[in-house]
Amino acid sequence: MLRLSVFETRGKSIMGKLFQRYRKMKPTIARKLSEADYQHYCGTIQTLEGTRPFEVGDYLARDNKGIWPIARTTIQKSFYCVSEPDEEGWAAYRALDIREAVQMEDNFTINGLTGKKGDYLVRSTWGGTGRPVDREIFESTYALMEQ
Repeated sequence: MLRLSVFETRGKSIMGKLFQRYRKMKPTIARKLSEADYQHYCGTIQTLEGTRPFEVGDYLARDNKGIWPIARTTIQKSFYCVSEPDEEGWAAYRALDIREAVQMEDNFTINGLTGKKGDYLVRSTWGGTGRPVDREIFESTYALMEQ
């Protein structure tokens, strides 16, 4: 298992592979997390990649493979709402920023989250250390930009 540090993810490449620029094409479906959610989940959500903490006011995103929290500041800075919320508060959000990603050749961990061989290490161009994204989800959600 490859353990990545914040320092290793800041350059133009990792493990000899260049980060490439991608745009997220599919909207993210999310709703605001409430105090009741915090009590129900005890402040953490189990995702495909590991346990992620959240605060009341952050957002809960979902797809056909699971759920994950998104920080309120990330939603405010990097997404815009493209639909009215449904009766349960779920709405569609489009990403504003460009992402950089590299497909990993080994199992890896970063910030306590785990990716499998073939998954992608994804980071925002405005900063951040990166996070694992499942290969199937990444390849159905992101489009490579012309380099």
